[in-house]
Amino acid sequence: MSPEALDFAPETGHITTGNNGESAQRFDWEVFNNMLRFTFALLAGCLFLAASVIGAESPASQAPEREEKEAKKEQERKAKADKDRKALNDYERQAMEELAKKDQRTIEREAKRGEEKKAKEDKERKAAAEKEKKAAQEKEEKAKQDQEQKAKLEEEKKAKEEKEKKAAEEKEKKAKQEQEKKAVEEKEKKAKQDQEKAAKEEKEKKAAEEKEKKAKQDQEKAAKEEKGSKAAEEKEKKTRQDEEKKATVKKKGREPEQGGTTQGEPPAVEPATGKPAEEQGEAKPPVDEATIRFAIRRLSMSGWREGQAQLLEAGRAAVPFLIDAMGSEGETAAPAAYNLGGHTKADTGRASRQRPLSEVCAEVLTDIIRTRSNYKGELPALDQKAWRDWWAANSAGITFAK
Repeated sequence: MSPEALDFAPETGHITTGNNGESAQRFDWEVFNNMLRFTFALLAGCLFLAASVIGAESPASQAPEREEKEAKKEQERKAKADKDRKALNDYERQAMEELAKKDQRTIEREAKRGEEKKAKEDKERKAAAEKEKKAAQEKEEKAKQDQEQKAKLEEEKKAKEEKEKKAAEEKEKKAKQEQEKKAVEEKEKKAKQDQEKAAKEEKEKKAAEEKEKKAKQDQEKAAKEEKGSKAAEEKEKKTRQDEEKKATVKKKGREPEQGGTTQGEPPAVEPATGKPAEEQGEAKPPVDEATIRFAIRRLSMSGWREGQAQLLEAGRAAVPFLIDAMGSEGETAAPAAYNLGGHTKADTGRASRQRPLSEVCAEVLTDIIRTRSNYKGELPALDQKAWRDWWAANSAGITFAK
């Protein structure tokens, strides 16, 4: 391609070939700038040289010579400018040829790239077609497998329903058998319970009769003991009265006729006790253990008031026995009967007014300490051990009324 066939556009910096604009490439600005710098430098040198020549000559004497020199310089300048222009044209032509060669290589490279790209696209399109075909085959195969699996599941579901139906029938049959068996067992159990209930009622009836009989025997025994106790009290009272009468008679036998005692003579003294006769009539007889225990037993009988009065009168002597009775489960425990209007009733249902013997003993203890002693502190409640500890700690320092 010749340089004349190139068309340069300075405003865009492009060079267009003469073949109807078949190819266009960007102009190399670095080469163009170097060309401009060279041109400006050359013009500046020429101007500087011209100024130097003009300044060195006088305007008046050297006018013809100056004109000649200027003409000569002008010719030289034109020759140099032509030379520079020719060199610039040569440089531009060389640059244009280089650009044309470069454009040709670029065109060939682009053509090669286009072919490679087309081959690559064909390959990719072929691979995509193969992939789609394979995907379609896989989809078809999967649909076939799904259909087979669905048919298999339907068969399994049908078999499972048959199995469940059979199991339900077996379960229903078994439940019916169990129900019948349970009904028979319930019937037998109920018959057995009725039999046991009848035997238990018979046993309870017999036990109640035995209890009532025992309660009656205990009541008779208590009445007999109470009668014996009253007889003993009467006998003791009579004995005391006889002793008082004897002491009075003896005293009267020693008095003078005036009725007074002899001056300096001591009052009559009982030989057994060594006390004055006046004190012999006022002293209380000692309370024995049997009397206290009997009084405690009477707390659970019809004569509980008399028993409580005997214990209050005994005072200090009754305290240890009452503490022991709080934890006793033997003869001093509350009987399996209660008194109502003087008649003994069997304890088939516990009387609402009957209380445990331990509670009654604690109440009597509290009454004895509060009303018969000088103790003003706190007392235990229903704890037998607390009462024992309290009595062991305070019995020596408590004074009881006579």
